[in-house]
Amino acid sequence: MLKKIKNIHLRYLLIFAGILLVAYYYFFGHSSSFYLPCIFHQTTGYQCPGCGSQRAFHELLHGNFSQAFQLNPLIFLVFLVIGLKLFSWKYPKIKTSLNNKWVFGVLVVFILLFTIFRNLN
Repeated sequence: MLKKIKNIHLRYLLIFAGILLVAYYYFFGHSSSFYLPCIFHQTTGYQCPGCGSQRAFHELLHGNFSQAFQLNPLIFLVFLVIGLKLFSWKYPKIKTSLNNKWVFGVLVVFILLFTIFRNLN
């Protein structure tokens, strides 16, 4: 697969990303001290939209989808948008839809509502 990629920088980026994924899979567990603390949570005591996403990503790598959803359900929306962005080069309608200001607005409102409801407990 890497031989088909003509751009040498992209090839190195994919190799580096693969190494990072393997390292994240094996070395970043719940007891790891490598997780970055959330400054917003430390300062305010409230959870930001990204709180728990590092642990959720680790759980996704291990196939624990329900645990990942409990930690941060927004990670599935993030991966959906990333997936759509990756396919947008082949399907121009996806690119047009993602660049629409209404789609962006709906995503922002959804993230804000998610953050509010997450902190009501």
